[in-house]
Amino acid sequence: MSPLQSRNPYSQKAWKDAMDVEYQSVMKNNTWQLVDLPPGKKPIGCRWIFKTKYKADGTIDKYKARLVAKGYAQKEGIDYEETFSPTTKIKMIRMIFALAAQFGWKVHQMDVKSAFLNGDLQEEVYMTQPEGYVVPGQETKGTVDLGLEYKKNDNFFLTGYSDSDHAGNIDDKKSTSGFVFFLGSGPISWGSKKQHFVSHSSTEAEYHSAGEVICEVIWLRRILEGLGIPQDKPDHLVGCITRLVPQKGVHLIRHAIYRTLQCGGQFVLLGSSPVPHIQREFEGIANQFCDNPSIRLVLKYDEGLSHHIYAASDLFIIPSIFEPCGLTQMIAMKYGSIPIVRRTGGLNDSVFDVDDVTIPLRIRNGFTFTTADEQGLNHALERSFTYYIKKPNWWTELVKKTMKMDFSWDTSSRQYEELYEKALARARSQQPRIPALAR
Repeated sequence: MSPLQSRNPYSQKAWKDAMDVEYQSVMKNNTWQLVDLPPGKKPIGCRWIFKTKYKADGTIDKYKARLVAKGYAQKEGIDYEETFSPTTKIKMIRMIFALAAQFGWKVHQMDVKSAFLNGDLQEEVYMTQPEGYVVPGQETKGTVDLGLEYKKNDNFFLTGYSDSDHAGNIDDKKSTSGFVFFLGSGPISWGSKKQHFVSHSSTEAEYHSAGEVICEVIWLRRILEGLGIPQDKPDHLVGCITRLVPQKGVHLIRHAIYRTLQCGGQFVLLGSSPVPHIQREFEGIANQFCDNPSIRLVLKYDEGLSHHIYAASDLFIIPSIFEPCGLTQMIAMKYGSIPIVRRTGGLNDSVFDVDDVTIPLRIRNGFTFTTADEQGLNHALERSFTYYIKKPNWWTELVKKTMKMDFSWDTSSRQYEELYEKALARARSQQPRIPALAR
């Protein structure tokens, strides 16, 4: 089998030479052998991919052609099993450039020709012969005189920005989110996309945008920490999702907003009140902090936004006056947000203070206070802030432990069984023994 003459109008000599080089690499690596298609087998197609390689000054370096199979026609479990391809993300390359500029590292580059042909294919795959050369649509190249520049910077920190418009799309009124992260002097990661839902306010759109970049923040920070360049811990975020009614401790929620700000933290509240004067009171607080990035009050309920707040919060406050059951604290813990609760009802049955030595260490999972007053709440808040700031490794282990806790009936039913077995054993042991008659 040999390369056929291309029927594509882009078939200049430079491209034909590039295709010949690729073809020789394929044959040298014994990538395939020409066979008759067995009965019951369906071949997948193939195509040529062309790319012009440029030097640093913008001049052409070489023409590259690759013959690829149309993998999208394959079915998992039939044509292939593994899908992992360890390729470098461009944001990692930009991060290396930023690190090199900061610390004066030398950067070396290497290339492996036909790298994918050096792997062993475990499956037997049938592909059609490349009977003709097909050139895909050429990408429009950007200007070669513009690019990213990384310089040594005294403030070598990871800095991110996130924003959103509101109802910017004139067709469906959806908003567009955007973000960019800088490492030192230059950007290393950015993105922009339309949101999947219609936001009812600019605040809601901005919070959704912030929630979507949380994973990117965590990933970038962990990469830097793994390279021995830890970043300062961000301010602790206290979340609260509730109905604003007296039973939920609205006076303590109001106090927690101001106390968290005094301690250098951030606070976000999602909820509304059926009581007019309480709703107006919190609307006044929201207006008071409208220009403060550390405090946000969204005075309504939004299911999607609630999950973002659960996931983003480091701490979750539930200062209820009474709480027959309580599910919020369990949801918060599943998201890795440590609860701060008043010891009452269902909250007292599921949240156990980390400093309570009478409780087994394995189930201590939060911070509690007894009296429904500002003094008790302050003590719980300040303890949690101290642990978060001064014991980051301990805090990480606490988050992992709480996320694994099981509050389902599987655990409760086993505990009931153990209780009944103990009660039955005790009852049997206390039954009076009837002496046997001697014969």
